[in-house]
Amino acid sequence: MWNANYLPKIRPEFGWNHGTSLSAPIAAGIAALVLSAHPDLSSRQVINAIKNSSSKSSNPDNLYGWGVPDAEKAVSYFGPSFSNTPILKTYKNKLEIKTYVFSSYGLIKSSVDMYVLKNNNPKEETYKMKEIENNYYSSLINLQAKEDAIKIWFKAKDDRGNTTKFPSGILGEYFIIQKINVEFKILNYE
Repeated sequence: MWNANYLPKIRPEFGWNHGTSLSAPIAAGIAALVLSAHPDLSSRQVINAIKNSSSKSSNPDNLYGWGVPDAEKAVSYFGPSFSNTPILKTYKNKLEIKTYVFSSYGLIKSSVDMYVLKNNNPKEETYKMKEIENNYYSSLINLQAKEDAIKIWFKAKDDRGNTTKFPSGILGEYFIIQKINVEFKILNYE
C-alpha cells in the first residue's frame, strides 16, 4: 500500500510511504465495516470477504498479494448490507421506517422486506419496502392508539441469492422501538 504524505514543517514537499504500517489500518477498518454489516461472521469469513473482493482475488501473487481491497464489495460479499440504524418518522397513526440497503453484487429490489411484531403479538407482519431513492427504502406501519412498542427486522437478497437478515447475531434479532411521549424511538437490539 502506497500513501502520499505532506509534512510541511519537516519537508515542504509531498513524499511517498509504503508498507504494512499504512495498509494494516485500512484492512482493519474494512474488517470493522464488514462486521458492522454482518456481525455474525467469523474472523475467517471476514478475511475471506476482504481477500475475495480485492483487485487481484482471481490471481494473487507474491508481489501484490490479493491486491487492493474493495471495501464496498467486501461489506456485501456475504449478502446485502443495511444501514446500522433505521430512520423513524412518527405520524398520527402511522410510523414510517426508512433504511439504506445495497449490494455490490446487485440487489433484488423486490426482496427488501421489513418484519414487524406489535405489542408482543407472536404473529409477525411482513411489509414490502419501497425504494424512494437509490438504495433508500421506506415502509409505513399502521398503528393502533394502544400500540406503544414494536420489534422490527429486515431481509434482502442479492443477485447471487445471498440473503441478509438485519439485525442478527450478537447484536440481537430485532430492533426494539418504543413510543416515548408521542414519538417512536429505537431503544435497543434484542
